[in-house]
Amino acid sequence: MKRKTGLLLALLLLLGFPLIAAGQEVHAFKGPFTPASRGEELLKALVDYTDPDSVEMILDGEPDENWNVRNLFFRVRGGRFAGKVRVEDISLSASFVTLDPPSQGRSLSVKKAMRCNLQVSLLESDVNGAIR
Repeated sequence: MKRKTGLLLALLLLLGFPLIAAGQEVHAFKGPFTPASRGEELLKALVDYTDPDSVEMILDGEPDENWNVRNLFFRVRGGRFAGKVRVEDISLSASFVTLDPPSQGRSLSVKKAMRCNLQVSLLESDVNGAIR
């Protein structure tokens, strides 16, 4: 009985994950772009703030009218934060986030978040360049 249950669970996992992934929208941009949605506005604000070599952002859905996002992930490679410090790699994963709308003329800021995990990689040469 245990073997049948394990086999059934493995089969469901193998068949179910591609269906979940197929339902996600993927947008790729290169160079300047005009945002067509709140999610793209958020991406543009992140790109404008960090001036990255590359950026990846994953949302479980578009921000609502109050700029609430249930799950947010982004990874910035080779970004310059506030035009000063170059960061080799920064990854952020957060849940239940409320943002200030980036279109209101202020920089990207977080009002509140229930959970946040952050990983940052700096190169010694970038740190030395920033303090000179």
